[in-house]
Amino acid sequence: MEDYSKTFMKIKFIRDYFTFKQGQEIEISQGKINIIVGDNGAGKTTFKNIFKKQTRLLSEGKYFAFENMMNQNTIENTAEGFRVSKSALVDSKREIYLTHLNQKSHGQAWKIELFRLRKKCSDNTFILLDEPETALSVEAQIELCKAITDMKRKYKNFGCLIATHSMLITELIGERVIEIPSGENISTREYLDKKSRLIEEARNYCL
Repeated sequence: MEDYSKTFMKIKFIRDYFTFKQGQEIEISQGKINIIVGDNGAGKTTFKNIFKKQTRLLSEGKYFAFENMMNQNTIENTAEGFRVSKSALVDSKREIYLTHLNQKSHGQAWKIELFRLRKKCSDNTFILLDEPETALSVEAQIELCKAITDMKRKYKNFGCLIATHSMLITELIGERVIEIPSGENISTREYLDKKSRLIEEARNYCL
């Protein structure tokens, strides 16, 4: 099986597309955990949705071209999806049947969806997550990070694209950070150092 750990997917914008500019190129590591960051409204969800639509080796649309996508299965989950999904869950210890997860708390629904996400994964899986930390406690965010780490260790060519504001998720599992809309691809450490300086400035201001 081919190793995707050093393989990149590239999106080139053919025309201006929301916050992205014509000619702009953004690279995503296919076999790594990519963290997409940016201000509210910067285009993180828009960028994630491009991946949702484009799952072939080469795909050209009206506004962007998606190149070098190897043969991976794309799975999407969003924070909102945790609330509106319908699910029947059976595991080795108990049986849970929920007709509408949105009748339960966000945290309860999230745990069911996390279980389903694990079950969907296999080799050559690329997962899309859109702000999964929404309404999750620190403990639940850590549980999510552990689950993603387990999947990466278990499955060959596992990749992930996570749009998030959570520095905790970024620090625990991020392998590369892509700042949107610029598309700058930097190390997780560089990104966290930059944010730490901003927090320190705010601390001095607020105290």
